[in-house]
Amino acid sequence: MTLEWHAKSDFDAFLVSSELHSMIGASKAFMAGPPTIQLFETDASPASSATAPLTVIVRTTIKNPGNREAAGKVWSGLVKDIGGEAKGFTHGASVNLEEELYLGVLGWESMEVGSHR
Repeated sequence: MTLEWHAKSDFDAFLVSSELHSMIGASKAFMAGPPTIQLFETDASPASSATAPLTVIVRTTIKNPGNREAAGKVWSGLVKDIGGEAKGFTHGASVNLEEELYLGVLGWESMEVGSHR
């Protein structure tokens, strides 16, 4: 599930809200385990890529926080190489976890468009 926040304070408020607990309760039957709620600061809204019919989400651990910029360059290069007719793409680093993660989201209109890469 992807939710978009305009400020970290909105995300923090959601973490302690009854809405989150209701959503988790209603979703438990579909989950293999408890959710890990993650916040990523991205370069653009994930709306176009995360709502595409075919969405690829890549999440990786950054062992050295100094490599955050390098991870962004790798993702940008990947998008340039395989993105083609992508509906949208975004990427960024986690901001609420002890472990530093990097996320990339790329969306296509169909499997046919996405598989041409």
